[in-house]
Amino acid sequence: MHKKNTSNLSSLLDSANRFSAQGNHLQAISCLEKAVAISNDASSLLELARLYKATGQGEKALFCFNLALKNDDMTGAFQLNCANIAFSLGSPEKAIEHLKCAVLRDKNLEIPAKAIEVSIKESTGLIDEAFSEAANLIDSGHRCQEILWAYSRIISQHNKFSEHTSKAIEAIKESIHNGEISKDFMPSFYFRLSELHQRNQNYEDAFNAAKAGHHLKTGHYDEPRQLSLFNHVEEAWQEKDTTKHEPVKNKRKFLFVVGMPRSGSTLVEQILASNDNSITLGESHIFSEVTCQVLPNPQDLGRIGARILSTEEIAKIKSRFTQAIFRKQKPKEFVIDKTLINKFHIGQILQSIPGAKIIWARRDPRDVCMSCYLNDFSGALPYRHDLKTLARYHNRTEELMKFWIKKHPESIYELHYEELIKNTEEYIKRLVDFCQMPWTDQFLSFHQNKRLVQTVSYNQVRKPIYSSSIHRWKNFSSQIGPLLESLEIDPYYQQR
Repeated sequence: MHKKNTSNLSSLLDSANRFSAQGNHLQAISCLEKAVAISNDASSLLELARLYKATGQGEKALFCFNLALKNDDMTGAFQLNCANIAFSLGSPEKAIEHLKCAVLRDKNLEIPAKAIEVSIKESTGLIDEAFSEAANLIDSGHRCQEILWAYSRIISQHNKFSEHTSKAIEAIKESIHNGEISKDFMPSFYFRLSELHQRNQNYEDAFNAAKAGHHLKTGHYDEPRQLSLFNHVEEAWQEKDTTKHEPVKNKRKFLFVVGMPRSGSTLVEQILASNDNSITLGESHIFSEVTCQVLPNPQDLGRIGARILSTEEIAKIKSRFTQAIFRKQKPKEFVIDKTLINKFHIGQILQSIPGAKIIWARRDPRDVCMSCYLNDFSGALPYRHDLKTLARYHNRTEELMKFWIKKHPESIYELHYEELIKNTEEYIKRLVDFCQMPWTDQFLSFHQNKRLVQTVSYNQVRKPIYSSSIHRWKNFSSQIGPLLESLEIDPYYQQR
């Protein structure tokens, strides 16, 4: 490689690492794309795949992952990284294969590989087995951060292991004090401490731990630019009439769950996915990816969502969307997409997929925002690092969804999380009826569905309906003055 190219490559990789550490995934992606254009390095391709996945670009992530696998120098560390990426892309079986290869190549990777295997078992519902393996390693004196992470996560998320909470807190504090946690992993461990303190009802400690995590994760957030995206969409679709559609000829029904993170969307998805005749795409971002491919000169997500589609563009998007889905999965009658930022694309969805149904997952905004603040997310959500910017983003999401529901009341179902908890069977039947799905009692046994769940809500949807998450914000009322001052509370929630 030419000396100048080598220098440029090193600079690009350094910049990518710096941007990634700051949570600025898009800038990191830009640097890595330039880097792999200079040298098709397998490790760079894997990191690019990870960032594509974190920003919802699943197709690109899979492409980079498969390209990286063509590398001849399959070291143990490389195989371990492959396992992580395969797991994040929804392929636990492939991840296990890479783990076995990693250990065969390097016996020193046995414990980190076991940690990933524990995470896979937990996410696929094998909770007891996962905890037993993690606890045995901890009790044997293993303190690698991956095992500590898997162990503490199971304790923080599952009531049956609550007696181990204080032990997990002390183990994390000790590891932080001893410098055993890497810089990149440190923010996530502070959020884990927050979860564990909440379990012990030490809410001040929980808030302070989350605040420390945000301090370490905070990257650049251009709030005026972000909020302007909402304006672009509303202005573009204000006068557009999309209520007159051609007769619906779709063999399949497409269901889109949208809203804020932590609003009950994963629960809604899990309920609908309990039907044997449905598939779920998770947070795939397939629609926005396809739209970017079809529209010329794509820019910001909100600006893309502001584009009124031509007849030709509608046909292309519909065709490519269905092709992208069924290239990976066996066709079924109902397709569920839980990409929350499709809220920007509702006009285009209803244009290009006649008969599509939108489910707006709503929850008390105080609970939504506190849950966003207290939980760690794999993707970059920079608006949540400050209570005021979090409140303003939530306000605009509410306004945008009210805009859409006013234009398309027949196509959008407004689902209140609290009502779902209070009147579960009745509310699920209403939801199923709106989606035009045939009724089955499987909908009431959604928590027994063993599909892979990778959002921060993965453990809740393994349980029957519970009410402990309602009004949880009150535990932090003395610390969240800036949030409450900035948050616009809908009258529906003010009365509750």
